[in-house]
Amino acid sequence: MSLVSSAARNDLDVFSDVKDVLGRLLAGETDSGVLRPDVWKQSRPEAIGIYRQEERRSRADAKAVKRLGLETTVRPRGRASKPGKGS
Repeated sequence: MSLVSSAARNDLDVFSDVKDVLGRLLAGETDSGVLRPDVWKQSRPEAIGIYRQEERRSRADAKAVKRLGLETTVRPRGRASKPGKGS
């Protein structure tokens, strides 16, 4: 997993995480444990992307509703067939 994808997966502000991690590595940080996304997340709560957590929850809710067949909106079924096609 890349540095960017692990930051995104942990709902972090990707730019802040990558900038800090690379800065620490260039400064000579030897303890790689403090650079892990879950540890970094605990030390910098302001960098957590709350909008990502809400986005993930709403997608999960929508998926659950769809799976249970409780969908209330009607989706368009695609393009109407042209006359003479498929006849």
